[in-house]
Amino acid sequence: MIADGELPTAIAVSGQRVASFPHRRAVGTALALVAGLLRLGEDLVDSTVGMFRTLPWVGLIPLFIIWFASTRSPRSR
Repeated sequence: MIADGELPTAIAVSGQRVASFPHRRAVGTALALVAGLLRLGEDLVDSTVGMFRTLPWVGLIPLFIIWFASTRSPRSR
Protein backbone atom coordinates (compact mmCIF):
# COMPACT_ATOMS: atom_id res chain seq x y z
CA MET A 1 0.00 0.00 0.00
CA ILE A 2 2.90 2.31 0.64
CA ALA A 3 4.51 1.65 -2.74
CA ASP A 4 1.41 2.36 -4.81
CA GLY A 5 0.21 5.33 -2.72
CA GLU A 6 -2.98 3.80 -1.29
CA LEU A 7 -1.94 4.19 2.33
CA PRO A 8 -2.62 7.96 2.71
CA THR A 9 -6.06 7.53 1.14
CA ALA A 10 -6.88 4.58 3.40
CA ILE A 11 -5.75 6.50 6.48
CA ALA A 12 -7.88 9.50 5.47
CA VAL A 13 -10.99 7.35 4.95
CA SER A 14 -10.49 5.63 8.32
CA GLY A 15 -10.02 9.01 9.98
CA GLN A 16 -13.29 10.29 8.53
CA ARG A 17 -15.18 7.28 9.85
CA VAL A 18 -13.69 7.63 13.32
CA ALA A 19 -14.39 11.38 13.35
CA SER A 20 -18.10 10.77 12.74
CA PHE A 21 -18.56 8.57 15.85
CA PRO A 22 -18.84 11.45 18.37
CA HIS A 23 -21.49 13.10 16.20
CA ARG A 24 -23.53 9.91 16.07
CA ARG A 25 -23.20 9.43 19.82
CA ALA A 26 -24.37 13.03 20.42
CA VAL A 27 -27.46 12.54 18.25
CA GLY A 28 -28.29 9.27 20.01
CA THR A 29 -27.86 10.84 23.43
CA ALA A 30 -30.02 13.82 22.46
CA LEU A 31 -32.80 11.52 21.21
CA ALA A 32 -32.61 9.46 24.40
CA LEU A 33 -32.90 12.59 26.55
CA VAL A 34 -35.84 13.89 24.53
CA ALA A 35 -37.59 10.51 24.77
CA GLY A 36 -36.91 10.25 28.49
CA LEU A 37 -37.71 13.79 29.59
CA LEU A 38 -40.54 15.00 27.34
CA ARG A 39 -43.96 13.47 26.83
CA LEU A 40 -43.98 14.46 23.14
CA GLY A 41 -40.49 13.04 22.73
CA GLU A 42 -41.60 9.78 24.27
CA ASP A 43 -44.53 9.59 21.88
CA LEU A 44 -42.36 10.30 18.84
CA VAL A 45 -39.07 8.57 19.58
CA ASP A 46 -40.18 5.67 21.74
CA SER A 47 -42.88 4.54 19.31
CA THR A 48 -40.32 4.39 16.51
CA VAL A 49 -37.83 2.46 18.62
CA GLY A 50 -40.61 0.19 19.87
CA MET A 51 -41.42 -0.73 16.28
CA PHE A 52 -37.92 -2.18 15.90
CA ARG A 53 -38.17 -4.17 19.14
CA THR A 54 -40.90 -6.36 17.65
CA LEU A 55 -38.72 -7.41 14.69
CA PRO A 56 -36.07 -10.12 14.94
CA TRP A 57 -32.53 -8.76 14.57
CA VAL A 58 -31.73 -11.07 11.68
CA GLY A 59 -34.65 -9.56 9.77
CA LEU A 60 -33.22 -6.07 10.24
CA ILE A 61 -29.87 -6.84 8.61
CA PRO A 62 -31.05 -6.23 5.00
CA LEU A 63 -32.79 -3.03 6.11
CA PHE A 64 -29.62 -1.76 7.81
CA ILE A 65 -27.58 -2.60 4.73
CA ILE A 66 -29.92 -0.49 2.60
CA TRP A 67 -30.06 2.40 5.09
CA PHE A 68 -26.42 2.56 6.11
CA ALA A 69 -24.69 1.20 3.02
CA SER A 70 -21.26 2.60 2.41
CA THR A 71 -20.79 4.56 -0.78
CA ARG A 72 -17.34 3.06 -1.16
CA SER A 73 -17.00 0.04 -3.39
CA PRO A 74 -15.47 -3.10 -1.88
CA ARG A 75 -11.74 -3.52 -2.34
CA SER A 76 -10.36 -6.55 -4.05
CA ARG A 77 -6.75 -7.59 -4.16
